[in-house]
Amino acid sequence: MTGELKGKYPSSQLPTLIVYGANDSSLGFTSRDDLKSLPHSQIAEIPDAGHACYMNQPAVFHKLLFSFLSKLSP
Repeated sequence: MTGELKGKYPSSQLPTLIVYGANDSSLGFTSRDDLKSLPHSQIAEIPDAGHACYMNQPAVFHKLLFSFLSKLSP
């Protein structure tokens, strides 16, 4: 399944925010690099956070999320 999705990444037209914690041991480097290949993506690493970075650093996560959303056009 992952290979099928990865092959479709170049044709994606959706703005995508990729957020992960610097201490995330669940998301491997290969998966992280694959996600970075999405066009129209913005990548953010949250320091001092694990896989549940939205829980570990909620203020930082929400600031990133709201900033990303504010730049989207309807």
